[in-house]
Amino acid sequence: MDIRLLKETDIPQAKALWKEAFGDSDAFIEWYFANKVSQGNSLGAFDGRLVAVVHMIPLKMCVQGVPVMSSYIAGAATAADRRGEGLMRTLLYESLKIMKQRGIMLTHLYPFKHSFYEKFGFVTYNRVKVH
Repeated sequence: MDIRLLKETDIPQAKALWKEAFGDSDAFIEWYFANKVSQGNSLGAFDGRLVAVVHMIPLKMCVQGVPVMSSYIAGAATAADRRGEGLMRTLLYESLKIMKQRGIMLTHLYPFKHSFYEKFGFVTYNRVKVH
């Protein structure tokens, strides 16, 4: 198993994995990768192919009036035939290490299911209801 940052040539596999995991439209996936995903901010697990990925999306925010760089985890996905192997656990821990090395101490997550991520140490600090 090879854990590494995605290269430009890995992006088609990352888009296909997103499609498999979330079922979003091709138009949305193209928009998201063009506007949110940036080089050097996606971590993948490779086993002959991309089998799991997390995207670390940079986000500048203010904490008590002070600008702070943070990242949010998005598009955390594992290929259907590889789920349950602990790949996402590995990628989440590795992505947190990378962010810490980059000086990013605040991380956000937009989960599909809050309880899934609690075992990784994430807690819910805010909920937003969209109408």
